[in-house]
Order: sequence, then C-alpha cells, then structure tokens
Amino acid sequence: MPLEHVKITYASATQSSPNHSNEDQHLLLPKHRFFAVADGLGGHQGGAKASHTAITSLHDSIHALYSTDQRYELETLTTALSHAFTQANAHLYQPDQICGTTLCALLFDGRFAIHAHVGDTRLYRLRHNQLDLLTIDHSMSQHLKVQKAHNATACQHQLTRAIGCEPTIKTTVGCQVAFPHDRFLICTDGVYSHLPTAHIQEIMENPSLQRACDLLISTARLRGSTDDATAIIVQVELPQA
Repeated sequence: MPLEHVKITYASATQSSPNHSNEDQHLLLPKHRFFAVADGLGGHQGGAKASHTAITSLHDSIHALYSTDQRYELETLTTALSHAFTQANAHLYQPDQICGTTLCALLFDGRFAIHAHVGDTRLYRLRHNQLDLLTIDHSMSQHLKVQKAHNATACQHQLTRAIGCEPTIKTTVGCQVAFPHDRFLICTDGVYSHLPTAHIQEIMENPSLQRACDLLISTARLRGSTDDATAIIVQVELPQA
C-alpha cells in the first residue's frame, strides 16, 4: 500500500545530563512528515547553541521546501535534504569557533523514507521483529573498526564529521521503501551507547510510542548514561476503515 494512504504517528522524549543544560535539540514537523535530532558538541553553551542553530536552519529549509503545493520527485527531495544539511553547516560554521553538532533527519514521501545524517546520532528501523541500524556513525571508532584496527575503543567518542566544524560537510543520505507497521527511531548516543541492540528492540516493541521513548531514556540512565538523551519514534500505520 502506498505510504501516502497510511498514517504517521510519533512520540518523543528528551532529558538533559545531570551535569549541565540540555545540548540536544529535536524537530517534529508531522505536517511535512519530517523529524530530526541534533546533539550539540563543544561543552558549556557552545553545544546547545550549535544544535539549536542547526535545527532552526533545518526547520526553515523544510518549511521553504513545502511552502507551495508542488510535488517533488524522489531525487529532488533527496538532494533538497542534503542541501538543507549544507545550509545548516553554513549557518553554524565560524573559523574561530570550536563547536558543532551531530544531525540526523527522517523525511517520508509517498512510499519512501529518506534519511540523512552527519555524526553519530543514529536511525534504527523496527520491522517484523527485526531491528536494523540504518546509519553508520561518523566516528573514529567506526573508522577503525572498518580498518580492522585494535584500538577502536580508545577513540569511540571522537567524531570524523560534524555540522559546523568545517567550511564544507559531506552528508550521508539514504532512501528506502517504508511499509505499514514500520517503526523508526532517531536517538542520540546518550540513549544507544548504554543499551544493547536487543534491549533497544524490546523497548521499541512497547505498544505505546511515548512509553517506549520514555523507557529508552530512563533505562539508559539506569545503565549509567550521564549524557543528554533524546529519542523520537515514528510509526507507519494503516488507515482506519
């Protein structure tokens, strides 16, 4: 069944670190079937400013994209999403400023789910009792794992890409067919770094999307997470008869 004939439902939750104000930001634009999460870097107020700037830029780009009733081809939307990340980077980057943010976004159009990311904020998909990670972290640990290095753990928190840290940015964009009952999770490392994949799946299977979001964060806290934690879950549903 084409996705334009199904319903999108969603829930979100966020919680700051016990040690500082929340440097995560998230964006919910259900009218445009668009969702995003940013995890600010840089400490103090720098990270919060970075994530806020990136999310605000993304918000403006998506509203501009859908300011008319024009229907776009899939390739055009994919390019537009990548360009929105480029714009966010341009708004944030300053040569004399050391701060940045991760950014991960999900856009539904027709039968397709388009996603883009920079950094290590992740996108998962739960389908038929199978949880799959749809993004690859832009981190040194991931790079070393690909290179089969043995010291990946020591560099696990070092990012190889982030919005606002360089004058240009390479955004990873993907697209796939979405099906009814699919659940998508966007979350920061304050959630997933303390939860095994099997535990994330178990929580995501909760009938309540809001309860699942809340449990992801509270369970990560119980398991030792002290970072800001943000989760958005989006579900594709069949229309009511």
